[in-house]
Amino acid sequence: MSWTPERIDQLKALWANPANSGSTIASILRVSKNAVLGKAHRLGLPSRPSPIKADAQPRAPIPMRQPKVTLPLMAMESAPGVAPTTPFRMVDVSFPPPPPSSRHRCCWPLWPDKGPTTHQYCDAPVLMRGEAASSYCPDHYARAYTRWVPSAAVLQQRPGAA
Repeated sequence: MSWTPERIDQLKALWANPANSGSTIASILRVSKNAVLGKAHRLGLPSRPSPIKADAQPRAPIPMRQPKVTLPLMAMESAPGVAPTTPFRMVDVSFPPPPPSSRHRCCWPLWPDKGPTTHQYCDAPVLMRGEAASSYCPDHYARAYTRWVPSAAVLQQRPGAA
């Protein structure tokens, strides 16, 4: 498809009417909408107002919904002879800081499962595999990267097993 002078004049006439959309002009000229918009841009035709912005009315802010029913707070009661307990406990959810010199040192955490955390790391020399270094020493590398070996029961459940 080439833009002949007649088609360009027809495009300019259709473009001047704001009622014609780019899609409408494209169907009349039997070209794509992008071809119409690109040619109008290259010809320097004025921008067309957006139909979305023209119809948009400023909206009033939506008020927040108020709860319909307010439930009374219930007191925690304990059974007779049982000491009252607090219903919630604050838990420290902060992440531990990284080890101070983690390059070529083991990053295996050594804090206990229970009790206060001490944020200590193994800090032993890491396992070197050629030029690349692991994140762990040989002992912790063996614990972290285990290979799964299927049991005899799993092997029997596989299709084609004898």
